[in-house]
Amino acid sequence: MVPVQRCAPAPQGTVNDSEGHSPRACNIKDRVPFADKVAALRSMGLLDGDSELTSDVYGEFVELSYEYRDVFAVKGADITECNMMKCDLLLKKNAKLSRSRPYRLSDEMRLEVDRQLDELLAAGVISECDGSHICSPIICVKKRDGSYRFVWTYVS
Repeated sequence: MVPVQRCAPAPQGTVNDSEGHSPRACNIKDRVPFADKVAALRSMGLLDGDSELTSDVYGEFVELSYEYRDVFAVKGADITECNMMKCDLLLKKNAKLSRSRPYRLSDEMRLEVDRQLDELLAAGVISECDGSHICSPIICVKKRDGSYRFVWTYVS
């Protein structure tokens, strides 16, 4: 007779099977050693070596991050267009549209912005537009790992 491993009961308020067990908790083939989970999360860029968490909290963080690793966008191509609903921007009557001059970027930052924009265009997150009446400049913020994130400044 083959031993059957029972799953832990699902937390209250989660989707359960007919016997009240969580589908995520019952997936026995997803049992991965802790070191492999840490390595996978590091390769995705979700963990770095500078952790200020206690060992208990760190363990829980790794377990949760690994379990839900599919919801993190680690590169621009992971972000997709939201097609759940269509939203229209409603502007106030006689609103003055803002159009600001772009800020100067260094050659290094310009190359990074172009790379990130190309990635977002290829993923379909953004699209090219001719002659928009609204324009906000971007700035580049250096992250801990030395790469850049570009952000829009809406100050006008």
